[in-house]
Amino acid sequence: MKGEMKIWHQLNLTDTQKSTLKDLRQNDRKEMKATFKAGKDAFKMNHEKMQKLVMAEKFDENSARSLAQDMANKRVEQQVKMVKYRHDMFSVLTPEQKQEFSKLQATQHQQCMEKWEKMKEHHEARVEKKAK
Repeated sequence: MKGEMKIWHQLNLTDTQKSTLKDLRQNDRKEMKATFKAGKDAFKMNHEKMQKLVMAEKFDENSARSLAQDMANKRVEQQVKMVKYRHDMFSVLTPEQKQEFSKLQATQHQQCMEKWEKMKEHHEARVEKKAK
């Protein structure tokens, strides 16, 4: 998402769009700060529950499944919130801006993949050189 910020700046947004997007970001940031502590506490609690299950004399599959399902549900909720936030942001754009965003994003993705391939080739060459 951080790489997308460059794309947003290239979209020739109106002042109204910029203001709306700023408000969305600020509201999202506030919500994230508000839920961070609760999420951190829940993570700690789940970790402790997991440790108890691991250290128990007998394996309790039902408890393990229940804990795993609870943890998965929390991740699903986080993903849904993120998709909603992104949807709200994109709904500010005109159809033309959405199309331009998609083009710029595809270009950025291609450049990223090319860079990754070069890094991979460089790494493989170093490993091969060490093996000799």
